[in-house]
Amino acid sequence: VDGRPTALPPESANLLRDQPGCNGLTTSSEGRADTAQACALQLPSMGHFLLAACEEGGVCSAVVLGRSRPQWRRKPAGSDYLERALSPALDAETYARGETASIRVYNPLGSPLAVLVAWGNTLSRRHITPPPLPPGDGAVQLTLGEECVGGCRISLHLAAASNASRAALPGDVPTSLLLEPRAPMLASFDLAASVPSPANAITVSVTAARPVELPGAAGAVTVRLADASGSPVAGEVALLAVDRALLQLRPNPPVDVGGALSPDVMGGDYAATSSYEQLVSAAGLANASARLLSLLEADPFLRLSWRARASASDDWQLSDLERDPSDVLAANVGALTQLPSGSGGMYGDDLRHGIDGGFFGDNLLGGARSGGAPEMMLKAAPMMAFAAAAPMEAMDDAMPMARSSRSSAGRPPPATGPGVHVRSNFVTTPLFRPSLRVGPSGELTVPWTLPDNTGSFELRAYAVSDKGDGFGHGTAEQLVRKPLSLSASTPRIGRVGDAFSCGVTLTAAPDLPAGTAATVTLGLAPATSQPAPLSLLETNRTLSLAPSQTVEVAFEMRAVAIGSAVLTARVSASGAPADALELKLPILGQQPPVQLATSRALVATAAPSLWREGISLPRAVPGSGSLTATFGAGRLPAVEAIA
Repeated sequence: VDGRPTALPPESANLLRDQPGCNGLTTSSEGRADTAQACALQLPSMGHFLLAACEEGGVCSAVVLGRSRPQWRRKPAGSDYLERALSPALDAETYARGETASIRVYNPLGSPLAVLVAWGNTLSRRHITPPPLPPGDGAVQLTLGEECVGGCRISLHLAAASNASRAALPGDVPTSLLLEPRAPMLASFDLAASVPSPANAITVSVTAARPVELPGAAGAVTVRLADASGSPVAGEVALLAVDRALLQLRPNPPVDVGGALSPDVMGGDYAATSSYEQLVSAAGLANASARLLSLLEADPFLRLSWRARASASDDWQLSDLERDPSDVLAANVGALTQLPSGSGGMYGDDLRHGIDGGFFGDNLLGGARSGGAPEMMLKAAPMMAFAAAAPMEAMDDAMPMARSSRSSAGRPPPATGPGVHVRSNFVTTPLFRPSLRVGPSGELTVPWTLPDNTGSFELRAYAVSDKGDGFGHGTAEQLVRKPLSLSASTPRIGRVGDAFSCGVTLTAAPDLPAGTAATVTLGLAPATSQPAPLSLLETNRTLSLAPSQTVEVAFEMRAVAIGSAVLTARVSASGAPADALELKLPILGQQPPVQLATSRALVATAAPSLWREGISLPRAVPGSGSLTATFGAGRLPAVEAIA
């Protein structure tokens, strides 16, 4: 195939059918392939090949393997050939303590591979030198014990001795000029395995005293701790309640305390050093010397990067001795003439990097292109940033947000009316007890007062046993509602002159009798200044409700003046109060604030010096704005005004 196909071609099934032992493979219940049923595939030539694995029923998965001949020429086989040719893999990721792990390796060389394996974690390590791997399919066996509990690193090293009969690599792939196939080869790999720690979880049960509570009522939460056998466990608990509306906006799933507090004993990969990195073959040294002399003969002024050892596939680029000579000569062409100017920045004196001295600026006209514009923009940027930010800051200062307190300074709290509490204390996390002791009984009951919110709260408990060897968490739901519940349905702000409708959302409980008549009224608290910010055009609505029904009840109103309007919504059923809710709506001006400033130099004189300033106010809607004058002497007031 050419590239990565988007669909599996029908003829791809023949790739496996022609290979002995590659049909009817099975896997165990743990997903491990039977090592006795493994099949070895060999790419017939250079190129891209599609490898497909199909399940009975026609479900297939495919990958593209191989490199084309041009790709091999651009990046020939180098010092890491053996690492590229081998693909060791563990038969599983997780093992039981004492279980044997198998590392599958296919040896493509005609000679055996010596093996060294080291594995372990930060607490314990082991190593073995198993028998050499013969050519073809093989496996390295190692028994995992305490050194892999909690995870361990495996360092696998495979070495091929020098072999005079290995004159060429398998597949006749292009090789680096500096690679000697008959020389020793080394390949190192890092793998990872895990042996789970002993079970340390404890069961945490969270139960609300009543599944449904009224807003502001006194409730209770019971937490029970038990081990795997169900016996009570003493320990410490962190208990909290969070409004699920907040969790929907910012999800925060429960944390696995045991995993979070378990130490990371796996550690980093092994660091290995070998003399193989210093080996250079006689043939490689001779080839390097011959290529170096031929390049310098073609151009004595070449500045070459050269080494006598073949490059690896992860090197940034090949050395000049491994590249095509014509490419090396073409890449080392410089300008003969330098224009008489330049900024002299990084590499500015190098003709190959351009006259403007910019990094990689290889255009001789780059100096005319760069100029001083970036510097001018940099100097102007702070002023432009301040000019753009000032109106936004002024708008933020002029937009008071609604608060959750029951009353604000400067005005009396709204009248609650007989028989119903006006809900205004809204809290997203009404319960937070970070450290609670649970005794030997394994049970603890915690009282708490529910806020004025209606909806659903998630009760969450995190626990650790007294011995510190058991962790767990549990959750439960606490519903908060009334037979008839109100929730706000208002805009964030209003502006003077706006005519709009808003109000509340009315929700009926599942056990509300069908056809219940409900009356919703909306009142406006007395304003601290005149005129009042809002004018209500209607104040009453009556409707019939069914169980679990939700209805939005909107009232017509008009924004009249700047200020903070405080509304009280009430609902009653059959003449009896059912719920009441406080709403706050900031009313802002029709445009953002505008700041004007003037100044005068002061001279000390014996007689008073009068200074007159005037301002012509624009035509505006009465009550839609205000004027604030600030006076000061010296520089400090000016700084504070714009800070």
